[in-house]
Amino acid sequence: MIKTVLEKLFYKEKPQPIPQEIKNSIKGTFGEVRQEFKLEYLPRENYKVINNIIIPNRQATSQIDHLVISNYGIFVIENKNYSGNIYGSEYDKTWTQVMGKYKNKFYNPLLQNYGHIKAIEEIIGINKHIYSVVVFSDRAILRKVEITNQRNIKVINEIDLLNLIKEYKEIVLTNSQVNEIRDKIFESMATVSQSNISHVKNITTQLDSDSCPRCGGKLVERKGQYGDFLGCSNFPKCKYTKKL
Repeated sequence: MIKTVLEKLFYKEKPQPIPQEIKNSIKGTFGEVRQEFKLEYLPRENYKVINNIIIPNRQATSQIDHLVISNYGIFVIENKNYSGNIYGSEYDKTWTQVMGKYKNKFYNPLLQNYGHIKAIEEIIGINKHIYSVVVFSDRAILRKVEITNQRNIKVINEIDLLNLIKEYKEIVLTNSQVNEIRDKIFESMATVSQSNISHVKNITTQLDSDSCPRCGGKLVERKGQYGDFLGCSNFPKCKYTKKL
């Protein structure tokens, strides 16, 4: 009995680990907030900034982290708040994040942003002077990222974002066009229902979490004694699991 009382007084339950998908979501949110803060330094008379956009596309909806509409073009910005060494090319389906002995494959952010750009083109009726920008955390090293279309596609660290946007100095859109494009985006955003917003957030989470966070293997659906779950394809070397 004395032992039981002492256990209740002094025993502290071991804290449960935070699920990887929640960690990814938190990191992504911090990355987006940092970019929002930086983009506020762009002169408002020349640049219109819209953050966290959800717009309809031909399939369902697209979620865009940041959109900068300016006299110098339209910048569609996708955040990737990853650290470690990054490898990938413009046309690969997946890219690779390497941190020590662990590898994590993730969906090519340029292909992801390509879908965003197509949705933008459909709404505004313009298919030129639109630039795809993928921004990685400054903790990431872009070890080998191969891009052929260097004019319209950029993969950078966040420290270079403002300088990159300011490199474009040729006026290609009038003030009237800039305002019209901004208004069309806002009108399109207003048509998206709450159910579609939830759907696109789920899809985004799925894209970021279909790889094992421990070893980079693919997560596959398995059946267990207590129901279905996701397990690492490298089992039994890696025993990571996630509930469905």
